[in-house]
Amino acid sequence: MPKVKRVKKVAAIDHETLGTQHGSAEASSLALAKEHAPKVKQLIDDFRQVCVSAVPVGGGDAQGMEAYMRNQFKFFGLKAPLRKQLQLLFVRKHTDELQDHALLLALCTALWNESKREFQYFSVDLLRRYRQELLGGGTSTEFWAVMGCVERLICTKSWWDTVDGLAYPGTPPSTYRISRATPHPQWQAIWWSIAPPSASL
Repeated sequence: MPKVKRVKKVAAIDHETLGTQHGSAEASSLALAKEHAPKVKQLIDDFRQVCVSAVPVGGGDAQGMEAYMRNQFKFFGLKAPLRKQLQLLFVRKHTDELQDHALLLALCTALWNESKREFQYFSVDLLRRYRQELLGGGTSTEFWAVMGCVERLICTKSWWDTVDGLAYPGTPPSTYRISRATPHPQWQAIWWSIAPPSASL
């Protein structure tokens, strides 16, 4: 007899529960940004200064990068290897502060509001770097605060570069093509697709 392939059961998503949490998730994200605004501004100013000082004479690759993105976003002109090096130095400098998850989420949200695209890339990389810490062992309230932050980023200044960055590696593209018109429960399938602590989905 041929062997029968066992398929792992996936818990059904309670769409009503997710819908109820949707508004509070977004509200939590915005509240965190407001609460930590002074410190977040200081951190962003610090990163901005680092980026500006690292831009090569003549603007680096800003013009080419903007053209590649169809002129939808402005860039400092920092190539990815240099930008990631600057980000790593920043994270090492502010390691203790970034252990505050509320501050981290507020920073990621505020970075998204900046005009240069490198700020959004930094936000994506921060969320990926601290994913396990943000989602591991927290409360249901903390989970939805993270989800509110991620959802807002996906739906704002959306383009393949940031949406791909927020998607969990190996996730089929069809599961994370998100827009404001997408029914809310579908963003559960994004990178952060795990059940919230002590919550039944």
